[in-house]
Amino acid sequence: MGLVKRFSWVASFILIIGCSHSIPVTKPNTTYLSNIPSIAQFLPSMETKKIRKTITTQEEKVHQLFERIFQFDQQLAIELGRIPEFQDGVNEREVFALHNIVNFLSVSTDNEKRAIKEILIVGRPEYRKFCSPLQGLLWLAEEGELIKEKNPLENYSLNKLLGRAWASASVYTKEEAINIINNLKDKEMAKRILNGWGNDSEAVSRTLSSLRELGPEKFFEDKNIFKKYKGFDRWSDVNAVMDRLNSPKLFEYWFCHNFTYDWSKFWITTPTAYPQTAEFTIKTKKGICFDAAYLAYVCLKRSGYDVTGLNVYYKGRNAVDAIAKIVCILRRQDSDKIRYYKLADTWIGECYIRGPFGSIQEIAEHIALMSGVPLKTYTTGLPSYDVNLWR
Repeated sequence: MGLVKRFSWVASFILIIGCSHSIPVTKPNTTYLSNIPSIAQFLPSMETKKIRKTITTQEEKVHQLFERIFQFDQQLAIELGRIPEFQDGVNEREVFALHNIVNFLSVSTDNEKRAIKEILIVGRPEYRKFCSPLQGLLWLAEEGELIKEKNPLENYSLNKLLGRAWASASVYTKEEAINIINNLKDKEMAKRILNGWGNDSEAVSRTLSSLRELGPEKFFEDKNIFKKYKGFDRWSDVNAVMDRLNSPKLFEYWFCHNFTYDWSKFWITTPTAYPQTAEFTIKTKKGICFDAAYLAYVCLKRSGYDVTGLNVYYKGRNAVDAIAKIVCILRRQDSDKIRYYKLADTWIGECYIRGPFGSIQEIAEHIALMSGVPLKTYTTGLPSYDVNLWR
């Protein structure tokens, strides 16, 4: 929460008009299944067909695996084909993952099938580029974790799945990991590590991360070994991250586990005069309440949700005229009533989605109560960015 002097209505009007812009909603990726002749004919008419006459041996394997998945669950296969990993060709990692998914589905229980159905409805399918938790399931399959012994769908919850799938940042193929360990100066240590790994991909990730942090020059024959085998970072592309955070619950999980308050900006008297982009906030994983609210707004607005900012003003302490607290609010139709939810609050313990509330004023009063001061007034919108004022 930054300390903010309240804007005059004239300054706010100028700021809104001068800086407003719209955020277009996304649309679903074309499913990889549109490349597969045996399946494309059964896809909905709105799906683009991209059948090619010649395919590689590897693509043929992928086609066969998708055909089997399509037989198990057509919607699962379609949504799996929208995941970014299948938007730019395929590699051995994806072939391995699809094999694991087929094996898992062949012995899946009714509870696991229900869990998959729950996964597929996270977010708004008509707007999201892809199903983000399904991508997480694919990652676990890539790492050999989609097996009964480590069943991620047993007693399923979204947070439990994300806790496993989103845990590792840098990912190496099995061959890359083995080559890195074999480069250790201590060959006996290398042998013990490789024997101890077995099929535990989490142990692989922990070991490589530790060795990388301790310093390659101390332990490896080639001090540039981690430059040679870079692996890939699933969270380095900020646009990909925004695509991934395509539902309130997905944003909540990322926000609560990654965002930290930037105390260096705490004393800025007008944080809206120093706005940072959503991309910058994701990259640095820090900011103040205005930055957090705007990040939530961008991620959810582009994913088809009805969101805006809420600026809460209340009697300040000491010589401060007013303290502005800014959060993101979600408006949703629940049965026959409009309900409101609070997101991206930077107060400690308040990063989670709160609600439902019956009105915007109820959220403002809740925030003032949490601060221990009377509510003065409130406005909606994120004036430095977008004229999105609810009437």
